[in-house]
Amino acid sequence: MLIHTNMNIVEISLDLGYTDNSYFSRIFKKAAGVTALQFRENYRRKRREDD
Repeated sequence: MLIHTNMNIVEISLDLGYTDNSYFSRIFKKAAGVTALQFRENYRRKRREDD
């Protein structure tokens, strides 16, 4: 969802069933090593560089 939509992080966390956005953010960062927003920005930056 982060890379395929323009939904904000709160909307994504709610859509995934998380009622606590802070919890979603913490577990995402723990799993991915970066925040959800950083993940999205890094993906988009890399994609532009590859084009």
